[in-house]
Amino acid sequence: MLIAPVLAVAQSGKEKQQLEALRSRIEALRTKIAEGEENRSEARDQLRDSERAISEANRALRALGGRRSAAQSELKTLARRSRSLEAEIASRQESLGRLLGLRHLEGEIGQVKLLLSGENPGSIARDLHYYAYISRAQAQMIGELRASLANLKELEVLAREKNAELAAIESAQRRERNALIAQQAERRRVFQRVAKELKAQRLQVTHLQRDESRMARLVEELGRVIASTPLLRNDTVPEPTGTEDAPAGLKRGLMTRFPNKTKDVVVMAGDGGLADIGFSMLMHSWFRKEKFTTVMLDNEVYGNTGGQESGMTNKGVVLKMAPHGKKFEKMDMIGLAKTAGVAYIARLAPTNPTRIANVIRKAVLIAREVGPTYVQAYTSCNIEYAIPTPKVMDDAREVEKDRYGFMEIISDEAKAYLERIEQEKKAKAKAVAAPKA
Repeated sequence: MLIAPVLAVAQSGKEKQQLEALRSRIEALRTKIAEGEENRSEARDQLRDSERAISEANRALRALGGRRSAAQSELKTLARRSRSLEAEIASRQESLGRLLGLRHLEGEIGQVKLLLSGENPGSIARDLHYYAYISRAQAQMIGELRASLANLKELEVLAREKNAELAAIESAQRRERNALIAQQAERRRVFQRVAKELKAQRLQVTHLQRDESRMARLVEELGRVIASTPLLRNDTVPEPTGTEDAPAGLKRGLMTRFPNKTKDVVVMAGDGGLADIGFSMLMHSWFRKEKFTTVMLDNEVYGNTGGQESGMTNKGVVLKMAPHGKKFEKMDMIGLAKTAGVAYIARLAPTNPTRIANVIRKAVLIAREVGPTYVQAYTSCNIEYAIPTPKVMDDAREVEKDRYGFMEIISDEAKAYLERIEQEKKAKAKAVAAPKA
């Protein structure tokens, strides 16, 4: 099979650029994933720090709770002791009052007795001295009890102050713990968000790697085709005459140059070259049933000359050289090919390399024996339509889903030819396998 060399090399170069763009995008995503892993590890460490801080705060709160309970218990004990001392002081004061009253009474009676009754004054004096000693002892005990009570009051005040201090510390600790819990929740949200982003990025890398694999196979296939294409000198190819176009002349030149070999011609050009500039020649080749394949790389714009509208540009599209938008509908090249009786017609987007290879194979085989074939392939123009290079395949998928779904039209003669080829292939395979059996 011979593909027009310059066009084939150009297409191969474009596919290589797209492959490199895919690989760059994959590498960028891998870098992001590595950064994300670092962020997730950092978020995990921060989450663990928050959990440890919360655990420490809980332990501190438990310890403060224990200290507060002990302080409250001590305060209750001091209050009980204070009440007991107050009761004892009251009892002592009452006893001392009775004793002083008795002493006063006894003292007055003793003096009268000494003067009038003639009783032993020494005995009376001893009693009075005894009462005085007991009174002094009671007064001293009451003083000591009052000192103890004052001390207990001071301890009670200190206990209350300590209890209030512990309550304040506990309240501050609870506020800090609540802040730590809020911080933990925020860090958990960050960790989950980073994990979700990593999952999405890994999935995207998987999809891009699949696209990379398909694109690499396509580039490899194009490379093999280009490497196997024989180069012809101009003097070996007859010039087209009359209304014959260049591909027709090339096909006939190959038949002349290689009369005993099968040589296929595949013309690859843009939408401007086929639907506008080369439209009349393309139509003539179709109506004359010239046996070669035409592949339109439809980027829906003149991408090489500044962004003018082409016949394949969609109606209403605004371009740099069409500021008011295109005024008429996109040309129905599929319908024209069908009207011209093209043996095989296909429309596709470059999202499935295997399908592309199968379509090109069918088109070349049918053009070899039956008649002209036409493949219309959407090709993103990332420059004129401002599509970021890493998004080219995404654009192709969107366009395929919206208005460029796969379509195939095969004439009855072409179907019969393909069936015959398949039967011959099976027969050869069976013949090869027969001797082994």
